[in-house]
Amino acid sequence: TLPGTGYRRGRKACALANTHRQWCDENAKPQIVLCKASGGRPLDSLIVDLSPLRLPDDALTERKAQVLLAAHGSEMELR
Repeated sequence: TLPGTGYRRGRKACALANTHRQWCDENAKPQIVLCKASGGRPLDSLIVDLSPLRLPDDALTERKAQVLLAAHGSEMELR
C-alpha cells in the first residue's frame, strides 16, 4: 500500500514504489498498487498498470477489458 494516490508524482519520493515499478518492468508483470484512503479521499484506490507487459494494442485492449470485467464482477466502484 502507498500513501497518497500512487501516481508517478506521488511515487517519486517513495523508493519502495519505484523499486517495485522497476521490478515489474524488468519481469514483464503488471504493477498493481493499493492506495489507502487518506487526505480527504473516502475510498481506497487500486491502480493496475499494464504497461510493463509491453503488449500490442489489441492485446492490451483485451487485458483492460478483462480487468474492468473482474472489477465490475467484484462490485468495485470504477471512476
